[in-house]
Amino acid sequence: QLSRTLMKDKEEQMLMIGARIVQKAGGAETAEAVRIRYSSDNSVLGTIAGNVSEALKRAILDAERFMMGEPDEEGTVFWLNQSFFDETMT
Repeated sequence: QLSRTLMKDKEEQMLMIGARIVQKAGGAETAEAVRIRYSSDNSVLGTIAGNVSEALKRAILDAERFMMGEPDEEGTVFWLNQSFFDETMT
C-alpha cells in the first residue's frame, strides 16, 4: 500500500506542475491528432515562451547598458524556440 500511496502522491505532484501523464489510450493516434488535441496547451505555452523571450532580451539589453553604456537594440536577438512539435520525423 505504501508504494501505491507514494505513486498517487507523485501523480498529484505532476498534475500540479502541469505535466501530462501518459495513460493507456484506446488506440493509436496520429501525430496530427495529437497536435490538434494539445493545440490550446501549446498556444498558452507559446505565449509564455514569447513573454520569457522578451523578458530575457530586455535583461540582456540592461546588461549591455551596464557594461557598454548604450545597448545594441538592433543587433541583440534572443528568442526561445517555439516549435513544440517536429515537422518531419525520420
